Amino acid sequence: MGHKVRRVAGAPVFTQLDDELLGLDTQRGLAYGLNDSAARVWEMIEEWTSVGEVCAKLETLYAVDHSTCHEQLSELLLELQHGGLVELREGGPAHS
Repeated sequence: MGHKVRRVAGAPVFTQLDDELLGLDTQRGLAYGLNDSAARVWEMIEEWTSVGEVCAKLETLYAVDHSTCHEQLSELLLELQHGGLVELREGGPAHS
């Protein structure tokens, strides 16, 4: 089974600014900037979603091969998880 991912409850609200999504975490005093492809990922993971589904959509949108997509998506999700913005689960439940 693959991994599932979703945004954490209480994640900062992001706002579009030019080609980026910007988010402010006022409680932690942090700002986040997501480029176009990372912003697309953010939009796709509002609810539990399989990492494979996200990668498949990105492969179509950006004409990227599967291994490159999976590698770069994994790096992004680990960074977002480290920042406390997403949850990752093996096979992840469809509920919280």
